Amino acid sequence: MEVDWWTRGTAIYGAVLATVVGISQLLKDRAKVSVGAMLELLTDAGSTRLEFLVVKATNVGRRTVTIKGIFTCEGKSKRYWELSSVRKFPKMLEPTEEIAERMKGLAAIIEKITTVGVHDTEGREWRLPRKRLNQLKKAAKAYPQADLTR
Repeated sequence: MEVDWWTRGTAIYGAVLATVVGISQLLKDRAKVSVGAMLELLTDAGSTRLEFLVVKATNVGRRTVTIKGIFTCEGKSKRYWELSSVRKFPKMLEPTEEIAERMKGLAAIIEKITTVGVHDTEGREWRLPRKRLNQLKKAAKAYPQADLTR
C-alpha cells in the first residue's frame, strides 16, 4: 500500500509544528527574574538624607528560582554582598514572588556603581537595567549622603 502525497505532507507538517511548539514551551519555562531598585530617604528635623538603596528581585518566570544574593560592579571589579539581615539567603522565590533588601552601604557610593543585580544558586545573574541605574544616580545627587558611621 502506497502512501499518497497528502498523507505524507500532513505528517511532516504535524511533526514540524509539534517541534516548534515544544521548543517554544521550553523557552517559556526558563527561570526569569526582574530586578528593580529605589532610593530610601530618611527625614528628621526637616532635613532629608539618602540612607538606603533598596534592591528588589521578582520572579517573573514560571519556575522556582533560588536567589543567592546581591552583587554590584564598580568598574570591572564585581562585589558579592553577604546579606545576613532579617532574611536568610539563599531565598527561594516561587513564580510572582518578590524579595526586597535594604542596603545601607550602597547609597553612599551609588555614583561609582556600574551594575546592580542578583545571582542565583545555578550561577545565573540578572541585572538592573542601565537606564534605571542612571535614574537612581541622578536622583541621589539631589540629597546629602547618610552618615555611615552610625
